[in-house]
Amino acid sequence: MPYRVSSIAYTVLYSLPQNLITKTRLIVMLSVLVMLLPLRADASEKREVIIYTYHLKPPFVIDEENGSGFDFDLSAFLNSQGSTYHFVTKYLPRKRLDLYMSKSGFDGIVTGTNPYWMGDAEQKKYLWTPSILKDRDEVVSLHISPVNYKNPLSLFGLKVGTVLEFKYFGLDEFMQEGKIIRKDTASESQNLHKLLAGRVDAVIVGRSTLDYFVKLHDCRAQLYISPQPHASYDRNILIPLNNKDIHDWLVPIVKDLNSNQEWQKLLKKYELQE
Repeated sequence: MPYRVSSIAYTVLYSLPQNLITKTRLIVMLSVLVMLLPLRADASEKREVIIYTYHLKPPFVIDEENGSGFDFDLSAFLNSQGSTYHFVTKYLPRKRLDLYMSKSGFDGIVTGTNPYWMGDAEQKKYLWTPSILKDRDEVVSLHISPVNYKNPLSLFGLKVGTVLEFKYFGLDEFMQEGKIIRKDTASESQNLHKLLAGRVDAVIVGRSTLDYFVKLHDCRAQLYISPQPHASYDRNILIPLNNKDIHDWLVPIVKDLNSNQEWQKLLKKYELQE
């Protein structure tokens, strides 16, 4: 590094007219070079880490092509915390992600999930951060015909908006039997539109998505949210066992999120509860 600095300084020095070269200018140039060159070297040495998300729904992924949404801003937030990593968010459907993760050498991390959804209730297959978000699946109906959810019996005989290939703990068996009429669409947002159009009696939707949808469409007065949710859960970050260094760096960051002002601004931006 000293050789590079002295070489560049020498070149700069002798490319200027001699009458412009002063001791002060030389000191300034050398100081700037000494500060900038290590920074450039550090940036080039950062290790890229892919943050995979499989939640193709607002606010987590709003526009995949343009990289907008909470999960994309998560990368920017982590990059601002200072480390030897450079985080980049990428969306993958759950089935493709499962395939990637089944192969040896999987090197990414997965956000917005939890051990139960990934078949790792005992947390032995993967490393996990503490919760980054609290979320819940709400049972939502129209205000003119409210549905109070207490247990699966509350939904018997009703048309319930669900998402294709999603599993609903405690409800799936009744849906298979036809006691709860399952109406699939591609997303929770589409289900909320169906509810507003009167095409289903109720929908099961993540609170984070519901809050974003309500703000976007100004439809809170039309909707009834059952006081009891279908389920409550944490959203965590999954890290492969072979990336313990990333896990060890992430855990203190996550533990300190409640006192991190930039994180609190991010939650507010996307109407996320914590």
